[in-house]
Amino acid sequence: EEEFRELDPLLNGLKRIARSPFNAADLDSPESEMVLAREVGLLEVYEEKGDEIQRFRIPDIYRLALGMTRKGQA
Repeated sequence: EEEFRELDPLLNGLKRIARSPFNAADLDSPESEMVLAREVGLLEVYEEKGDEIQRFRIPDIYRLALGMTRKGQA
């Protein structure tokens, strides 16, 4: 959060979603934020159909820092 302030809106969206993996449509962020988040390792593609990303996952180190759970866990 401190290193990439420009990702604050995306991080707030992830906190709202609160679980990983999640549908790509659940995250309403500009493409530039999504690209940066993937470059720094915050978002990973979990499922895609053709060229379209269906779902993302958050690596555990970030997931835990954001207070997110894994889908299917409390």
